[in-house]
Amino acid sequence: MSFSAQPEVGSSVQVYFKPNVSYTLSSSSGAHLNCAVRNLIEVREAGANADESHPLHGQRMVQVIYHAQLYSTSAVDQNADEKPIDVALKWATGMRYVDLLLKEARFYEDQLKSLQGIAVPEFYGFYVGRVDDIDIGCLLIEWCDGEPHLDLWERNRQKLLAAARIHRVRVCHGRLSDDEHFVVSSKDNTMRIVNFSHASLHHCPGGTPLMLNPDDSEDTPEKCSFCPELALLEETYGPDTGQDGYRLRQANGLYHSSWFDPWM
Repeated sequence: MSFSAQPEVGSSVQVYFKPNVSYTLSSSSGAHLNCAVRNLIEVREAGANADESHPLHGQRMVQVIYHAQLYSTSAVDQNADEKPIDVALKWATGMRYVDLLLKEARFYEDQLKSLQGIAVPEFYGFYVGRVDDIDIGCLLIEWCDGEPHLDLWERNRQKLLAAARIHRVRVCHGRLSDDEHFVVSSKDNTMRIVNFSHASLHHCPGGTPLMLNPDDSEDTPEKCSFCPELALLEETYGPDTGQDGYRLRQANGLYHSSWFDPWM
């Protein structure tokens, strides 16, 4: 089964929270065909009361993440032999949170398209609807629950490499100091970056040499970056972390004078 990143008019998804609780949403981006999502398991909430389990009502003007299974066929025509795709379903209610999901979907479709399955998860579509006067958004991406590398330095190298790759396509994540935005692919156990709801476009000179293996000549930039996000990540995850990373940059004039000193 394959899903295209090009939308088709009329495509939709039917999301089954329970056999008798389902919602049909229309494609807003990134969906190729009618599909169904089943077997939802809630894995994380943001600002919601865990006791409020209904997907629309209660204290649900938030985003919620589910582990689910995506079928390429509709609910009515579902093939019992079809092998579903494990996905992360981000469910948003309320226009504020739907708009944040839409922003994230646009990054996956546009600037990050070439990095899907490499530095960011595969993207399977964004759907919207309105039920009981409540705006709903649903974003589907690759489920990432792989085994991180046993070696700490290799894990950190993968994080920094993924960050350098998204910056190469002019995307600043904005919240990568929070480790929860790094996840591990279930397919090949390499690092992915998620949650681009607060990302922005910017001109970036590139990555930094302290953070990458010199053997990765394709991905190792020739000189340090003046990018604040990459500099912070280098100090957090690079081989010369903390004060050493900061002092090395300072000694080599790699900080703009206007930058805030994180160690003061």
